[in-house]
Amino acid sequence: MAGGEGAQKMKYSQKFLAWLRGQSSKARRYGSVCTGAVVLAEAGLLDGHRVTTHWNWCRELEQKHPKVKVDPRPIYIRDKNLFTSAGVTAGIDLSLALVEDDLGGALALQVAQMMVVFLRRPGGQSQFSATLMAQARGGRSLRDLLAWVADNLRTKLSVSSLARRSSDESPQFCPHISGGNRRNPGSVYRDPAGGGGSPATRNDGLVA
Repeated sequence: MAGGEGAQKMKYSQKFLAWLRGQSSKARRYGSVCTGAVVLAEAGLLDGHRVTTHWNWCRELEQKHPKVKVDPRPIYIRDKNLFTSAGVTAGIDLSLALVEDDLGGALALQVAQMMVVFLRRPGGQSQFSATLMAQARGGRSLRDLLAWVADNLRTKLSVSSLARRSSDESPQFCPHISGGNRRNPGSVYRDPAGGGGSPATRNDGLVA
């Protein structure tokens, strides 16, 4: 079920909701992109399930449908044969995961390359991105630098070398790139929260 900004404002007929329940019961798998979860919830198809939707509407979904277990963190969730995703771009990640399930990782990677998708993200990745937060705090030179770092994680990433690349020798550069905690910039990308976890699982900027 596709979503959109008006999905949560629409009134759906009982005939349509009954049809949706019938179709979902016959499908091998069913799900939603973005606020399409609201429509599935109206049909009672999310009751008892762990689901996600765009972070901006998670609380509203939870309040209107208390039987639904809403998790605002992952970009997509699989619960048995139900699949739900966050924003529109997270729907691309979910689609690639379904291709991988059906046809294997090699083909899913080819599809991602043809779509010029920057990165095929795992479903457990958070909707909240430390990299975006860092970009929001800095100017264009810092945003360009962060994009370069993402493509060069195997390179030795010292603060001094990054400062030279960005032509920023100021004392403020280190806090900008490492979040003020003087961590190695490479470790910021590998573990944004500094807790030893996987990339981008505990972050504080917003992505779709």
